[in-house]
Amino acid sequence: MSCIKKSFRKIGVLVVVTLSSFVCYAKATPASNLSDDKQITKNIELHKLKYIDYLEEKKRFAFISVTDDLLNHGGRSIGAFFLSRAEQNHTDPVSAEYKNNYYRIEGRDYEIFIAKSGLSDSDFVYVFDKDSKQLKSFALNELNAIAIISPDHTIEDSGPYFESDFIFGFEIDADKLKNFTNPLVYIGKENPFSH
Repeated sequence: MSCIKKSFRKIGVLVVVTLSSFVCYAKATPASNLSDDKQITKNIELHKLKYIDYLEEKKRFAFISVTDDLLNHGGRSIGAFFLSRAEQNHTDPVSAEYKNNYYRIEGRDYEIFIAKSGLSDSDFVYVFDKDSKQLKSFALNELNAIAIISPDHTIEDSGPYFESDFIFGFEIDADKLKNFTNPLVYIGKENPFSH
């Protein structure tokens, strides 16, 4: 029986020491208050910027793709509705064939395109170059919304093209982004690169 009492006594001492250590640790560690925390990081969605120089009838330009945004917000076959309806030779726009490798998205189609991309006409495009630390911003409503043939196609491929052959996004004059070799692109209301 005394052996059992000694075991309980040892366990009791261990519990008291453990609890007192925990209390001391808790008092020494400041409580985390979210309202005081200045280090909260918000997630931002960055877009890729590519320089397009494979379209014979167009001078080199910067292209910001929103194809993934369009598919995420608008559905799998929404893109065909922004391509020239005059060229569609099918009643089903997904099966339609297109002659051109570049289309501007304008008018009512532009409004639907912006909404289905999850963007706002009052958004800005912020382009920050990590190497040169330069920042440029552009009003989204001043950029051309376009559909272009994917770079996966060769120059010799003259069509016809289908909806799945196109990528969708915005065109920026490449001269406005001189020396931008490692750009990060954000589309939204506020510049996330200013901090």
